[in-house]
Amino acid sequence: MNNISSIDFCNTIQSAAVDSSDQNVYLLLDQAGLPGAYQELQKHSTPRLTLFDDTTEKSAVAVAPVLILAAERGVLIAKKRLLHWLSEYASDTSSTVFLVSPLPIEVMRMRLSLRLEVELSEEASAIFRYYDPRILTALTSILDKVEREAFLGLASAWIYPDRSGQLKTTETTFNLDDAFVSPLKLHENQEFAFLEASEVDQVLDLLRTVIPRKMREFSVTEQFFRVKDLVSKAKFEGVESILGCSIFCSLFLRGSSKVSDSPLWIDIMTELKNGARDMARLDDLIEELLLGCV
Repeated sequence: MNNISSIDFCNTIQSAAVDSSDQNVYLLLDQAGLPGAYQELQKHSTPRLTLFDDTTEKSAVAVAPVLILAAERGVLIAKKRLLHWLSEYASDTSSTVFLVSPLPIEVMRMRLSLRLEVELSEEASAIFRYYDPRILTALTSILDKVEREAFLGLASAWIYPDRSGQLKTTETTFNLDDAFVSPLKLHENQEFAFLEASEVDQVLDLLRTVIPRKMREFSVTEQFFRVKDLVSKAKFEGVESILGCSIFCSLFLRGSSKVSDSPLWIDIMTELKNGARDMARLDDLIEELLLGCV
């Protein structure tokens, strides 16, 4: 794997347990973002609850975020074999958040589940994927102080990987009487900020699907910063859609800076600015362009 620094799940949990021996340490795991997680969890008896516990449908349970009690009052209780598996397969994903809280697992699950619903500016509802460290990072800067403290206050600390692969700790004031009111209501500016923060990740997801071998040439951190820079360039050139930005990025990643020197570039950019509506023509232009860059 091309991650810059692997997370040692066992040491991270033990360290948090020692520092907060009067509290519990939890893992909040996004099964949908970590292939094989559901199957691996079935092999272990570690206490856990899904945040979708109101359904028993296997297909839903298998992709639900799951809350795992990893350490209780300073004592590690998660199976080390499970933690070693997570260290190997979850270190360079956006699938894990650690939480430190005195609350028992049933109360934690209930309070975390309440935070899954978000109301957007036009009163539409959506699932809020705060258990993704990328969303959590955006949350800490987009919500105002009161909103942030209410949302995070079910724990005394949230620990999650940043873009460099290093663990970041956001310490919070634990609130025994939960101050959060569901659903989380976002005003228009906050909604726009979350969407803007997620654009690079959407482009990354597409690129990892379409050009996986090329993307694996870079570490996860390098992927993010390269694509972030290219998305900024695409926006500057007038490309607005996620698809258009993804195509723009893939051309530079596969053909280097030479692609913009081609006489075909003007026609390709016209298609991208128009939302890549004529995919047949665009495909022909791109194929000819990349042949000329070999």
